Amino acid sequence: MANRQAIDTIKGYFYQFDYTIKQILEQQDIDNEITIEGVEDVDIKTANEVTAIQCKYYEKTEYNHSVIAEPIRLMLKDFKERKDTGKERINYKLYGHYKNGQQKLVLPLTIDFFKEHFLTYTENKVKIFFHVNFGVSDIAIEEFISVLSIDIYAKKYDEQIQEVLAYLSSHFQCKSGEASYFYYNNCLQVIKSFSTKDNIDKRKISKNRLIQLLGENKNTVFNDWYVAFIGKTNYLKYLKKKHFTTLNVSAFARFFLIEIPTINYNRQEIKELIFLILKNWSKISKRDATRFCPYILLFGAKDNEFDELRTELYNEGIRINDGHSFMRAAFNPQEITKIPLVNERSLKWVNNINVLDAIFSELRSTTKVVYQFYLDTPLYNNTRKDIEDINIQYELLSDIKQII
Repeated sequence: MANRQAIDTIKGYFYQFDYTIKQILEQQDIDNEITIEGVEDVDIKTANEVTAIQCKYYEKTEYNHSVIAEPIRLMLKDFKERKDTGKERINYKLYGHYKNGQQKLVLPLTIDFFKEHFLTYTENKVKIFFHVNFGVSDIAIEEFISVLSIDIYAKKYDEQIQEVLAYLSSHFQCKSGEASYFYYNNCLQVIKSFSTKDNIDKRKISKNRLIQLLGENKNTVFNDWYVAFIGKTNYLKYLKKKHFTTLNVSAFARFFLIEIPTINYNRQEIKELIFLILKNWSKISKRDATRFCPYILLFGAKDNEFDELRTELYNEGIRINDGHSFMRAAFNPQEITKIPLVNERSLKWVNNINVLDAIFSELRSTTKVVYQFYLDTPLYNNTRKDIEDINIQYELLSDIKQII
């Protein structure tokens, strides 16, 4: 029961975020300014006007006037304060989805109906007249009604998100899976990030800016809300299908850059992950026309921990090539790029990020792919055009094992 309630809550947040994304993407003027969490959930500023919109999703709740009365009172309060102080006049909109009962609301609103159903209520057995307490005249109420729009026939969650995904798929010329798991996921991350900024000016975005951010971001982010909602298994399956499912493993130079959690570090889990990478992304048999094995660079743990890890790998039959011909020898990119011996379980251990460019330069004619698994922020910033980089944010090391 608690889990279903949590999903319903997350769905409500998603519905609001989806509506915000939809409003941004539907702007004809790509420079129109949208404020996330402004006066209301989303404020849209065009060349001619500003509209503050509050978005609600109650798919299991019957519509009653009391459900929307409080947010409308707060809108009226804002309207009066603007009127009294000479601030810019804006429009207000309440957009909501309800299970049923919409026929109870008769539009257009009259002053008497508005006062009775939205401004009059009981609190602690005391009848409250909001308009009286705040000194709102009938003339002011009539003015407010003229700038208030109420839509309680909002689209269902599934309908709205399909419209968002259709736009992303069309704009970025991608399939529905990539539109959902990559662009939409990153879109949510952008909106979520903007909504938590303290400064309201930093919560402003335009269609042009959102598209730019989505186009620039090549990282697959781990959005905990999104993953919780669609299910982690589905999310990891998508990443595996997109990046790590192939019938024929080509002789590419593959670099696995993995940030190791400093908390709850488990050496055995790291070893199992390395063994899996070697198994899936090596070809060392005599039958293979070109032999190769992966490059691995680990971040996070202390150097002595990596030394002990390397020792255990060596004792378990893994030959490690780190580009040093002998003890205290300088790093040699020609050494680490050597072809592995026949049937020799080996990996190429990159000691630090600073030698990557030297290795890439040595592999001039080889296709190079960098898979970076990070916790918060990618640690390696690729600026080379001859490298395909795939950055994936992850939560648990076990997630990486399922992906690769």
